[in-house]
Amino acid sequence: DMSGNPIDGQDTQQVIMAAMMQQQSKQQQNPAFSYKARRVYVGNLPSGVGVTSEVLAEFFNAAMQETGKAIGPGACVQDTWMSSDCKYSFLEMRTPEEATNAMDLDGIALFNHPLKVARPHDYQPPGQPSAAPVMQPAGFTPQVGMQAGLSGIPGNSGAAAAAVLAASVASSLGQPPSMMALLQMTQASRRLLVTNLPDAVVKQPALLSEFFNASLDALSKKARDGAAVVACTIQGDTATVDFRTLNECDSALQFNGVPFLEMPLSMRRPPGFVPLSPVQTSSLQGSGLLGLVGESITVSGAPVEAGSPLLAAVNGDRPQGDGQQYGHAPTGASSSAAPSYEMDHSQATATLGLRNVVSEDDLKDSLECSYVAFETLEKCKSDFSGAEDAFTVLGCKDGVDDLAERAVAEEMTGMIMVMFSSPEAATTAAKALNGVNLGGRIVKVSYVADTSVQQLTRSGNLALPKEPTD
Repeated sequence: DMSGNPIDGQDTQQVIMAAMMQQQSKQQQNPAFSYKARRVYVGNLPSGVGVTSEVLAEFFNAAMQETGKAIGPGACVQDTWMSSDCKYSFLEMRTPEEATNAMDLDGIALFNHPLKVARPHDYQPPGQPSAAPVMQPAGFTPQVGMQAGLSGIPGNSGAAAAAVLAASVASSLGQPPSMMALLQMTQASRRLLVTNLPDAVVKQPALLSEFFNASLDALSKKARDGAAVVACTIQGDTATVDFRTLNECDSALQFNGVPFLEMPLSMRRPPGFVPLSPVQTSSLQGSGLLGLVGESITVSGAPVEAGSPLLAAVNGDRPQGDGQQYGHAPTGASSSAAPSYEMDHSQATATLGLRNVVSEDDLKDSLECSYVAFETLEKCKSDFSGAEDAFTVLGCKDGVDDLAERAVAEEMTGMIMVMFSSPEAATTAAKALNGVNLGGRIVKVSYVADTSVQQLTRSGNLALPKEPTD
């Protein structure tokens, strides 16, 4: 031993065991030792709404703290790597335990997009040394994680979950929540779904906005000057109407059953609506979102009115287009411009993905989707140079085992893909098409990576362009 005296066999074994445990403890304190156990894959990121590495890290830090998944105060996310097409990311968590806990967040929604949270393909449990930290996505295969979500948080559907977390964390730190977080948190409370619409409203959604604005004004129910309705879109036979304040939305409910153009309107709250808690309501003080008479506005960026880029981001609206009609627009469809919200053209590819051109009913008819693809391609060929091909994504083929390819096909279901001869040609078309209003459906355009297009051609159930016949 240290004194120079001989030690027996049992003492030798104890010394060796103590040394091994000490060495193991030192290794486990080395971040590189647990690196692969601390990584988390996050897929199905929303595009076109400004999700950066910083935003994603803040979102997961808030989610971990709010749901009790963090093992202590401070940031759980230590580093973030995001793919060049901003479709997926890898997070480096603070500890292996927090990486494991993060698996329970699979399905959490960010900007109305359910995220895929899973282990990376190279996951190693703690106790196995790994190479130096290099965020390398090549060849990964995301695994299906737990579907716990955030069912315990009121109003957790869509982007509201992110907002509840952000507002709650900000409040716990003694800081005012951002206006973006408050808008997201209150979205379901400021929204009504309206059915039994007159034909004129289906063709021109602005009429419904004018009805609510004029009716609230006549009854002195408006919170302040300006439009009470900040967004009105129609999908199928249902109008989604967003109000700028909670009180104005509540007041609008009294018009349920009131005839408009000889049709009694039917109104309801969106699915999963849960009234805000007293704590959440208290966090809205000074934001202008409550709609109280004489409310003092103290939150930075408040109040928010119709046409605000912040509302455009929260509601999923997209950049302003040129007002033309493309694809399968309803007869007499309005094509008014959507609120301006710039696309990021720095990551342009030769393929555009168009959302909201086909309806859910259209997707049930593959032949109709082929007609839509043909009409969209012909319109692009007529208006832009370089349009070469198009197809509508109906879903994923049966029997596809590759989880990554299945995820791509499912994520892009309902989109029309338009292939151009070059990224430059696609950019010209994107600037014109993005934000075009087709009968209340805002066309949303995004750039699609070449690898995703290849995966779609292998695994997607596609409706190829077909010319309509009489």
